[in-house]
Amino acid sequence: MKHRRIGAIAALIAFGVVAASCGGDSTTTTAAAPSTTAAPSTTAAEAPSTTTAVVTTAAAMSEEPVKVALIIGSPRNDLGWSQAGYEGVKVLEEEGLIDLEVVEALEFETSAVRRVLTPLLDEGFDLIIAHSFSYGDAVMEVAPEYPDVAFAWAGGFGGTAENVADYDQPFHEASYLAGILAGGVSETGVLGGTAGFDIPVCHAMLEGFVLGAREVNPGASLISTYIGSWVDVALTKEAVLAQAEQGADMFVTCGVDAGTIEGARESGGGVLGYVVDQSSLAPENIFGSMVWNLSETFRLMAQDVRAGTFTPAKFYSVGLADNGLYVKLNDGFGKDIPADAMAKYEEVLAQVQAGEFEIPFVAAE
Repeated sequence: MKHRRIGAIAALIAFGVVAASCGGDSTTTTAAAPSTTAAPSTTAAEAPSTTTAVVTTAAAMSEEPVKVALIIGSPRNDLGWSQAGYEGVKVLEEEGLIDLEVVEALEFETSAVRRVLTPLLDEGFDLIIAHSFSYGDAVMEVAPEYPDVAFAWAGGFGGTAENVADYDQPFHEASYLAGILAGGVSETGVLGGTAGFDIPVCHAMLEGFVLGAREVNPGASLISTYIGSWVDVALTKEAVLAQAEQGADMFVTCGVDAGTIEGARESGGGVLGYVVDQSSLAPENIFGSMVWNLSETFRLMAQDVRAGTFTPAKFYSVGLADNGLYVKLNDGFGKDIPADAMAKYEEVLAQVQAGEFEIPFVAAE
């Protein structure tokens, strides 16, 4: 495996997602966005037509490892978004399915990301995975110029092109399950949620949290705050402390985990870890972590590239029922989870895994 680091670090956590609508009792507030941060502008492309064209790569129709570049916006050991992506591809490298190069781009602006992409495009990569929602615009710009390269980005809503795949982030499923536990633990019935932007995946994740809580506490409510940045730790912490002053004592986050965890720790609340096991960051406050198992998603992509069936590019969706994510509970959490909440959690988990219950994706109105 090769490793590159490009640019100056501009973030603690890189993240990209999609959002959905509000539940009945939910309150939404928006913190002011830093002037240097803009909401991602990429929009969903039309569904690809049933063309028979295929990406022709060195690995197509062979048993050769697929040559993969993973571009991440923060260090691979960030205990967050980038680490989840890195661990996903690392599994495939260890299996011998791919040859891997990891590029720590540490950039998010479209022009800067394009500069990161450009030197990779003539190096014979079969698949370039741009692991951030913010990378979508740059990928869509360069992909038509390199039709023999397969691209994927973390849009999460089906934004595909002929040789550009998108991959889902069904965080609402794990968030719903965790919300059941949060609803049981909460003493106030008020939950807090934070996200970088009000995009579909994030919105659905926050709303899933309170819907899950209502399985055990029908009166549970949610305060949502969209920060306007994926990287402003201080502003996120302030938002969480403000939610705590309004009664919130259990928290969930979509993409702004460092500030949310710190705010929960300082206020004495419980919080759901984000995309990897983050229990070590606040052992007594993190009741569990939503773990994103990206090896399952990336394996499907690599297999399609190898088989020559990557195009027209797909929207890859691997959810809880297919081991795409799961909730890892933290035994060191400082409060007891009530037995009835744990029983309901296990019941719903079994129903989802058996295909008997589909956790709702609540879209923004």
